[in-house]
Amino acid sequence: MAARTVRHGHEFQWQTRLVLANFERQQQPIFWAGFDNRNQGVGTKTALEDFIASENGFQLEETQWGWMMVRNEQVARLEACGWPGPKRNFWEVASIRLAKAMRLNKATKVLIAINKNLTGVRPLSESILYREELRNIADAMRPEPAWNPVFEIYDVMGNCVPEVGLAIEFLLEELANRSVQVRCRDCTQGLQQCRSELQKPKGQLPDPTCAQGDCRNGLGKLQTWDGDQYEGHFKDGNFNGKGLLRLGGGQSYEGDFEDDLPHGKGIYRYENGDSYEGTFKDGLRNGAGIFRYESGDIYEGGFKDDLRHGEGRYQYADGSSFEGVWKDGKRIDSSTSCWWCRRQ
Repeated sequence: MAARTVRHGHEFQWQTRLVLANFERQQQPIFWAGFDNRNQGVGTKTALEDFIASENGFQLEETQWGWMMVRNEQVARLEACGWPGPKRNFWEVASIRLAKAMRLNKATKVLIAINKNLTGVRPLSESILYREELRNIADAMRPEPAWNPVFEIYDVMGNCVPEVGLAIEFLLEELANRSVQVRCRDCTQGLQQCRSELQKPKGQLPDPTCAQGDCRNGLGKLQTWDGDQYEGHFKDGNFNGKGLLRLGGGQSYEGDFEDDLPHGKGIYRYENGDSYEGTFKDGLRNGAGIFRYESGDIYEGGFKDDLRHGEGRYQYADGSSFEGVWKDGKRIDSSTSCWWCRRQ
């Protein structure tokens, strides 16, 4: 199962349990972007690791599940893997599971160390933090209104208050569909020498560009600062009606929108080649749909809040399949005699 996760991004329930073990040890999850030992001064990976140790923190790779993935024969060294591919599959599932574990544990604080600019070479919008981890945390927050952690950004470049913090705040609020607390720490002297005061991001992100048509009430084409592009119907400046949204990294959604979110019927194509065709509610997979994995596996059935839920059928690429009932992503019953059967 570990190999299947690394190659194809499959999720298994035991993964969340392994991540929860870190919370039982009172450790703090820490996310980061832009630290590398090729950098100089405060932006090195060594400085980051010292900071994580000082906060009794852990990274995704340091969970029990993460080590199982990294040591898998398919991924001898995570840093050597390409993107997309096994590396993307690892981070997708790892960050989903960590976000769910954080929600189950009611984590009150999320620490983020940043060594990135908003634009330029290798900007924030191209980082795994922005493309995977923050999005999955926001997705985990949306169905749980009572869970409202504070996001503390430890910024070594001095860009959090005017730019980076705003971008992270905007992304989280858009996907969580509510107000989110984001605060910035000035750490230009080093991650362990940050100023004590927390500042709220303030300023203004670059305005989206209406490249064509009416992007207020009508049919138009809009492009955002981080490279996302929407072409379709607008109402009061929001995506409403039929449209096509192209996201950074090659992801796209085509179908029905309501207030900027997929809502109704549509097709979502993921960066790694997976796709989902079916119904959405408030941006999440809800109702009947078909999820096609890049590996050739196919699930057809019910969904609730992005998880398999209700009756469904899972067919593997090798022809074996089963039908059953799922609840909150976990199979709870086999409803037919076709258990691990091979289609002739």
